[in-house]
Amino acid sequence: MSTLENSFLLRTQQFRTVAYGIALSIILPFIALVIYVNTAQMQFLSIDYPNWKYQQDFLGSHAGEHNDLIVLGDSRVMAGYDPLVANDISSRNLSVGGATAIEVYYILKKYLEHNTADNLILSLSPQHVQGMDVFWQRTVKFRFLSAQELKRVFTDDAATTAPYFADTQWPLIEYYRSYLPFAYRAELRNALWQSRYSVNKAAYALNKQHKGLQFQGIAERSDRIGREQKLSEIKAVPVLDIYLQKTAELAKANNIQIFWYTAPINTPTCEALQPNYVPSFDEYLDSIESRFGFTILSRIGCWDPKYFGDRGQHVNPRGSTRNTKAMVDLLQDKLDLRR
Repeated sequence: MSTLENSFLLRTQQFRTVAYGIALSIILPFIALVIYVNTAQMQFLSIDYPNWKYQQDFLGSHAGEHNDLIVLGDSRVMAGYDPLVANDISSRNLSVGGATAIEVYYILKKYLEHNTADNLILSLSPQHVQGMDVFWQRTVKFRFLSAQELKRVFTDDAATTAPYFADTQWPLIEYYRSYLPFAYRAELRNALWQSRYSVNKAAYALNKQHKGLQFQGIAERSDRIGREQKLSEIKAVPVLDIYLQKTAELAKANNIQIFWYTAPINTPTCEALQPNYVPSFDEYLDSIESRFGFTILSRIGCWDPKYFGDRGQHVNPRGSTRNTKAMVDLLQDKLDLRR
């Protein structure tokens, strides 16, 4: 073999070595990052994640519980009902922040696979009757529903869901569900500066200790006006009505009575409500009572700002204690659960 040929082969080998090295320097870190985002979510996901994670863990634990009462809803009742305060009944808070009737239905379905209950209090904020503001960021990103369950959300009664869910959204679900790092750029960037593990671990521990409770706002008071001031009326999204109906049917099949509780708002928000909002909300409650057989425990209530911890109208720890007692007292006006 000539010197020229030897030189060419040597250069080819060197090129391959460099190319392989470059490829490995890209591929191996990427694989490590994929493993990281699939196994270390508590390290980098937001403070909302521990509550969703705790509920997933409980629902998959085959606990075999029986409760006099289970509470389902969004973050207002997640922060507003403490099973440890309601110590004269057996209860569990199954709420997650941002929940709509879709999450409520699947939580109840999974709960009933291994557990039982006599009564259910459902509590959803107006924005979660009229829309799904965190469906992509939490329900999908946190893998709360399986691919099959998500597919059903998109295909059940397609004529009704299509106006809300465009067909082009399905690839987005797959994108998030794959748990590739690209979907978590913001969270991973923030985690470079500060790990969320200790904060999220503490929040998870609170959830576990208090059977589903997680606080949102913990300030001593909040005089800030909430989002209700922007609403002139309640317009329920059809797909969410479908899942309220499915929830009602599932509860009935398991001999569970459903009660609706409207979480309170602070007085500054009450004073800022548009004139038609309260009549519209009352009309909505009358509708779900007649259509789904829910028993209405409360309508819009206005509380002193000292019971709230943020603009989101989440009760603070003091407000949570009061709210828990109010919920139990209202329920006991309908039922005798005292032991």
